[in-house]
Amino acid sequence: MKEWEVRLDQLINSGVIGAYQYCKVDQIVLFNKDANVAWNYFTHVHFSSQYDTVAESVLLASPATLRNGWKLIVSQYSMRKETFADCVRSALSTGVWSYTDSKITEGDKIDEAFPTPVKFIAENDPTGSYYNNVIPLEKSLYGSNFLGSYYVFEIYARGERLKELLRDKDVKKIQDILHKCKLNYRLDELPDRIGNIVCKFDIETLRTTPKRLGEYGMTYSFELTPEIAHDMNLHLHIEQEHDRLLYEYVDESFCLHPGESIEKGVGPNQCKTTLTISDAESKLILFRAVADQAVYSSYYGQITPGVIVAHSVRQYRTVKVGDKEYTVPLNGVKMVGEPPLLVEMADAEERQQKWQDAFFKEQNYLRVYNAGQHDEALSNIRSIINRQLLWDLDEIRIVDPYLSPNDILNTVALCEKPGIRVCCLTDIHTISHNKDAKAEILTDDAQDTAFDEIRNSFQKELEDGLGQETDLRLSFRTVHGNNGSSFHDRYLILKYQLNKTRVWSLGTSVNSVGKSHHIVQIVESPMLIDDFFDEEWSQTGTDKCKIYDYSDYAAVQAQDAEEPQVGLHSAVDKG
Repeated sequence: MKEWEVRLDQLINSGVIGAYQYCKVDQIVLFNKDANVAWNYFTHVHFSSQYDTVAESVLLASPATLRNGWKLIVSQYSMRKETFADCVRSALSTGVWSYTDSKITEGDKIDEAFPTPVKFIAENDPTGSYYNNVIPLEKSLYGSNFLGSYYVFEIYARGERLKELLRDKDVKKIQDILHKCKLNYRLDELPDRIGNIVCKFDIETLRTTPKRLGEYGMTYSFELTPEIAHDMNLHLHIEQEHDRLLYEYVDESFCLHPGESIEKGVGPNQCKTTLTISDAESKLILFRAVADQAVYSSYYGQITPGVIVAHSVRQYRTVKVGDKEYTVPLNGVKMVGEPPLLVEMADAEERQQKWQDAFFKEQNYLRVYNAGQHDEALSNIRSIINRQLLWDLDEIRIVDPYLSPNDILNTVALCEKPGIRVCCLTDIHTISHNKDAKAEILTDDAQDTAFDEIRNSFQKELEDGLGQETDLRLSFRTVHGNNGSSFHDRYLILKYQLNKTRVWSLGTSVNSVGKSHHIVQIVESPMLIDDFFDEEWSQTGTDKCKIYDYSDYAAVQAQDAEEPQVGLHSAVDKG
């Protein structure tokens, strides 16, 4: 048996986490009757002892029409665990979920399926002590963020065909349909799960009750559920960790008898605390809780004392701005407790922040420039491009309203990866305004002439700089008229096949970097910038907006390669 089969069999048949016989399936399928093809959009399988019979498939809503002949079918059914195992084997060997009903007779395809490791979802501290802590699977599939204590097994879909088929508006429409079906799967928030089959296994052998959480420590009560009539040998593991140091460590085994209740816990501390209960023989986790009381001093969080109390006396400040007057309520707060208890960890966080800043500088994630550092700044931009030359670097993008061919040749054209795709976006109108060719004082014909002259000169400069046989797959465009909109910010974008997209804010145009005080820094939310680029790029595909496109030259090269070459040998052959 393969490893995933061993692990899945352990979850279903060992009886350690639950005495399962049946499972309930929510199945969401994209179906095209004309093409006689069905793709799995999302399937959820839930194992619990509450399901005690086989139930035939029923539609939760009438098939909904999407576009181009595609319909959405949302159904629900129950099956035996043996049938489920057959469906999983079929899905991973043939790429088809073999359960069929009257609507889908051939089963639904899974887009390049493969198994992922069995995972346990831990319970998160519901007091919210960990600033903005999110468990994506828990939040988006089950509408919570701390329930946890269950296993998941996923048949993962690589989803290349689905990505070609689906548009953002399709995902939104499907989400509206799921909401009407009273299904809580927020796949618009979790798009990486579109196409997957997610199997959830509830822990039903151990009952847990929280006794104390948060600043008072962490304590839970444990007892066997009524269905368990025999003793269970369990293992307790507790860790309190901060700054890579263990403040407290517990590792012990104990026997839990039916009807017996045992409390296990740990005292308060400004640490990340985990409490785990597992089956001593199978090593399967039955419960795991995570609470993080760590002090945060970076912009990711905040220093939070154990207890904060607001003053009861309300005070106000009056501010006049022109004819308006604002009354600002003043809400003083104070801490009840001993601040010195926070000092050690606050100092550690401050030191970690300094280390992070040093790392950012070393990686060119953050650079500060003053006057006279233009050459150094250009060198650093080239260093960013080549130092971040990860194995899967797929595309480099620059968006800069003043971007010129010289800027391109001085930066992205010097990328050391062969055949790299480069997309550059500028605004010729912004450049021409800067050269006293202001649109408001020119006729329409004069504006078009000035625009065409700059565009043609840019094209010529890139042709001369790159030559006819360059491997650089460069596309250079400008916004123009209703094709794209004017922009101000300047960004360098590195896109990868698997690694996370990285974006740098340049602080000023490439032609001005290092000439005056400004900051080049990595952007914490890169996809917002990348989405902006995609939108602008999609609107600038007209011939008027294209300045230079490698595909034009690639076609010429291919044509030249096909034409017969007349040289010394051919001349001799002709006699």
